[in-house]
Parts: sequence; C-alpha cells; structure tokens
Amino acid sequence: MDGLNVEKAKGIRVKFVIVGNKEVGKTTIASNFTKETPHSNNSLGIDKYKAKYIKLGEIFVFEIVDTQSEGFLKQIKDEYNKANFVLVVFDITNRESFLSIDNWITHCHSSDNENMEIILVGNKNDLVENRQVSQDEATRLAKTNKIKYYEISASNNEGIEPIFKKAFNEFYGGIEDMFDLNDSNLIKISENMNIINFFNDENVQSYCWC
Repeated sequence: MDGLNVEKAKGIRVKFVIVGNKEVGKTTIASNFTKETPHSNNSLGIDKYKAKYIKLGEIFVFEIVDTQSEGFLKQIKDEYNKANFVLVVFDITNRESFLSIDNWITHCHSSDNENMEIILVGNKNDLVENRQVSQDEATRLAKTNKIKYYEISASNNEGIEPIFKKAFNEFYGGIEDMFDLNDSNLIKISENMNIINFFNDENVQSYCWC
C-alpha cells in the first residue's frame, strides 16, 4: 500500500458467479480464495464473498457469488446479469455432475449479459483414483464451447488462485472498454476500508499479473 492514496483510488468490482451441481465444491472454492465468512441470503439461495486487491494504484474488489444448485435458478440468472465471469464447476469423480455442464452453460447463455465469460472447472483432482471424467474429455467439452478449462483440488486449496488471478489479468487488460466513470460497478472506497487478501509481488510475478 506504499504511496497509495486510498481516497483518490478507483474501486472496481470484478464479479464471479459459481454454479454447478450440489456438492461439487463451489463453497470451498469461494471460501478458500477469499479466506472470508460469507454474507448469506438463504431466501435467495446465495452466499456472497469479497476480497480486495490493489494494483497500479487502483483498488479492485473481487465479489464471488456462491449459488445453491437447486430451486433458485431465477435468482442465479439475476446474478448472471451482473457477472464478469461464471465458473461452471463439476466433480471429476461424479460423472452426473459433468453431464449437467451443458445445462449450466445453456442457463448461463439465457442471461442478457453478453460480456460475461464462462470458465469450466473440474474439482477434486486429488481423488484421481476415483476419476469418472478424463481430463481429455473435459478439455474437449471446453474447446467445443470455446471456454477455458481448469482442474483443481478445492479441499487441498490447489489451483484455485490461478483461476481468479488469470481472469483478473484478462479483465484488467480490457477495463477501459468495460467501465466508465458512471458505471454502477465502480465502488466508492473509504479511507478506513480494510484491505484483505493482498497479493504480494511474488504472487503477482509468478502468476504473470504484470
């Protein structure tokens, strides 16, 4: 935070929505990345997490929406409309969760938001001996849908940060095209804001955020 004038810094929200079948690891992904207790709204079937990041004198707020998978499709669709990225998560040890991906992607495309990017995530690669979906099969599905694919272990907290960091880096490169000073996604930052989850230079360098 050296040399940062918080009062004059721009605060820009980068919003992620996480969807997928029940028990594929959505909550673990969100909580491990943000290291934060969520703000819950059980009536809407969503939990919201936030983490803050400072880069080049600007403050970015990662907002991550963890969705319940059943009974809240309308509410989830409302979140799509505000999202920059949607993570469609499946469990590599549960083929049914993989077979549901097309339905989730179709649901994403039912949104009016033409600017959001879909990212496919295969979770539980620490249980490779129980794998029911091959990496090649998942990669082919991602290529067919022209989306990125990552495999992770949410329970071991492995591979989670690169998903968000690479998405952030891509988002940051086109930020002038996506936001203007009157955009509702701009967040007003107060002087006493508590900045958490600050990524140090080593992390930035290793994940090529430059």
